[in-house]
Amino acid sequence: MELDAAVRAAHDALARADADAAYWMQQYRLCVEDVRKWVEASRLEDAEAAPRYRLLRQTLQDTRCGLDYAVRSASDTRQELANARQFFLAAGTITPAPSVALQTLASAPMRRSLGAGSAAGAPAPECAPPPSVRVSPLKRARGDTVYLVPSKRAKYARAFKWGDNALHHFPRDLTIPVCPLATMWQYWVCGDEVAKYPPFRILVASELEGPKKKRLLSSLRFVMLEIESRVLAQGAWVSDPCPRDAADMLQAVHESIAARPAAKRGLQPVGQLQWTSLGRIFRDQKKMRGDEGGEDDQEE
Repeated sequence: MELDAAVRAAHDALARADADAAYWMQQYRLCVEDVRKWVEASRLEDAEAAPRYRLLRQTLQDTRCGLDYAVRSASDTRQELANARQFFLAAGTITPAPSVALQTLASAPMRRSLGAGSAAGAPAPECAPPPSVRVSPLKRARGDTVYLVPSKRAKYARAFKWGDNALHHFPRDLTIPVCPLATMWQYWVCGDEVAKYPPFRILVASELEGPKKKRLLSSLRFVMLEIESRVLAQGAWVSDPCPRDAADMLQAVHESIAARPAAKRGLQPVGQLQWTSLGRIFRDQKKMRGDEGGEDDQEE
């Protein structure tokens, strides 16, 4: 089954990540042992003591960085495995049975070959539907569930070093921009090419400093996950999108986003809205529908 294969692939990825972590742990222990032996055997008055010490210290620091990265990658891979298991358990309620989908895809060539020998006026067979996008359930704090594409943090490089010498996906002083919706949506699914940031959808609260920035991230997630759910409902989601794909996805849900705020008259042009304004519109929509769900999403 396709879902079984997805879980097995997640298990294999976790095994590789654990093997990398074990390798770096072994290298770190060897470096520590080399430092201990050098301290016991060397004398401070030796001319080569200082260069040798600097070399050992640099090797130890480099190995520690490799170990930290491997441990964090293993942690991210465990989260991916948990998402795959969660989706596997919930798949029966949100997608067709995998066996049916596989049978449909496998029988499509046979249907086309049989249709080729039929009368000229016979209708052409329908094309097989595109494969569904894997999603996982996200529980909001007040009870509603949104099914979304899991963010794969492990596939993106950690390019920013913080004061603890550990590598992170974003700089420590990151500020979430308040900008037009189209720009923020591109940052959300594609990243910021100028600043070399990965997609903001992999950003978590632990990578932000201060409660104000974390509250802004919560508001951003509320808006972007609402748009993601509408894109998925339209079947317009694109995996690993480019900026053009991001614009097409947003255009697919343009009409549903152009909502009437409770306190204003007329439709607001989506292209002129900041994403924070759209958050207020979404909250007004939920209030008018009697939905008390808010923006306090559970962090990953």
